[in-house]
Amino acid sequence: MTTNGRDAVWDLAQAERTALSWRRTALAFVILALALVRLVAGVGVPAASVLAVLCAAGVGGLLMLTLRRYRRTTERLHRSEPLPSGRLPLLFTLATVLLGMLALGWVILV
Repeated sequence: MTTNGRDAVWDLAQAERTALSWRRTALAFVILALALVRLVAGVGVPAASVLAVLCAAGVGGLLMLTLRRYRRTTERLHRSEPLPSGRLPLLFTLATVLLGMLALGWVILV
């Protein structure tokens, strides 16, 4: 954190914007999951139910992780400590690629 008050506020706003962008990404995951559940419902209701539960648990877990990371980032910015690792952005990237590959596979197979 810098000693200039304006820069400190800017840094805190940056962490909040990042947290909000992760929430938007999680919302996009919900929409994609609903589309996948709708497609899988044509195959069978049990498969769609299992997929819906898995997607809800996955998105809920990601949202909890983003909230925890936001709190940690804000605390560390206030204490002028190094920021948390980049594992959560990597997890979001992997989830995005996985959901994209599932959707692409479904489109190719159907």
